[in-house]
Amino acid sequence: MFLSYAQNFEDVILRRVLRDVARGFFVDVGAHDPEFMSLTKAFTEMGWRGINIEPSSTFDKFPSARPNDINLNCAVSDHDGTATLHEYPDGPGLTRLDSVVTEVMKSHTQRVIKQTVPVRTLTSIFEEHATAQVVDFMSIDVEGHERAVLTGNDWQRFRPRVLVIEATETLTEKPTHHLWEEIVRSARYVFAYFDGLNRYYVRVEDAQLLPLFGLPPNVFDEFTPARVHQLDRQVIQLHEHIAKWKTAHDNAVTQTEMVIAENQATLLNWKNAHDNAVGQVVEARAEVETLKTQTQELYQANRAACESLEQAATQIDHLQARNEQLNGQLAELGAKLSEAQRVTQNQDTIISEYRGLCRGTSGRPLKVGLWLARLISALRFKPRPPYPV
Repeated sequence: MFLSYAQNFEDVILRRVLRDVARGFFVDVGAHDPEFMSLTKAFTEMGWRGINIEPSSTFDKFPSARPNDINLNCAVSDHDGTATLHEYPDGPGLTRLDSVVTEVMKSHTQRVIKQTVPVRTLTSIFEEHATAQVVDFMSIDVEGHERAVLTGNDWQRFRPRVLVIEATETLTEKPTHHLWEEIVRSARYVFAYFDGLNRYYVRVEDAQLLPLFGLPPNVFDEFTPARVHQLDRQVIQLHEHIAKWKTAHDNAVTQTEMVIAENQATLLNWKNAHDNAVGQVVEARAEVETLKTQTQELYQANRAACESLEQAATQIDHLQARNEQLNGQLAELGAKLSEAQRVTQNQDTIISEYRGLCRGTSGRPLKVGLWLARLISALRFKPRPPYPV
């Protein structure tokens, strides 16, 4: 598959014209970028080599992207030396040596980077790098500096087989070839084709190639624009990603369904457990209500018992008071009893004395009189009978 990287399919035309060249050589003046809108990228993929000439900052890409080519960081003009390069970061491809800014360019030239760059002629470049090399084609894209570039070549010594020269004013369709074409024709090159942007010329030595320029790029050239190919690859990659995502999605759906089934079983178990718990709660509530009723009954019974205890306590208090009174009375009776016992003992003593007196003092009137006096005195105390308890 031939991939076209050029902005206007220039590489398709050149491949058709130079189809018999297996490993050719090119010169790209104003190469710009090693891949983006590159007129030579497709040929390097086929094994070609060449000279890439670019003065702007995009040159930094070439050494790594084109290690087999000759990469020159300079501008090309009609003299060797230096010049001021105007680079516009907002307008890729507008880099130029002159400072002219057209109306069409103004929207892309708000920022400009000016720098001094080396300038060489095509003759000096060919003498250094391609003295005996057949150059199959040379592309010139220098944004209005074409005449100076063409003037700086020795066309008798260095004659690329095919020339591709940008032939319109920057960003327009306005032709500019009238400013430099006589140099090419005077160098014995024949006009071959105009693609709307570039004019193609063939040296008279290769006039047999002219018929191959007869048609624009078409389906029979069997090419694919590199951007389309990149998009196709991206689409394929997206399809692969989609297939992977679909597989992952299907697996996720399967796992989700399994999880849902497990969750449904778990939920069912939870529901059964919940229903059982609800039943237990209902039973517990009924038991609580029963306990409440029993508690109320116990409370009432306890309250009645407390009232009974209070009444019993009151009665006990009354009995204790009565008992204290009785104890007082018992104490008094005990004292009287003790006194009565004492009197009784006195009486017994008197009686004993009297009996002894009667036995031992018979006929003694004085002692009898004393004894009678004691007896009378003892008989004066008459103890009361004890009170019943």
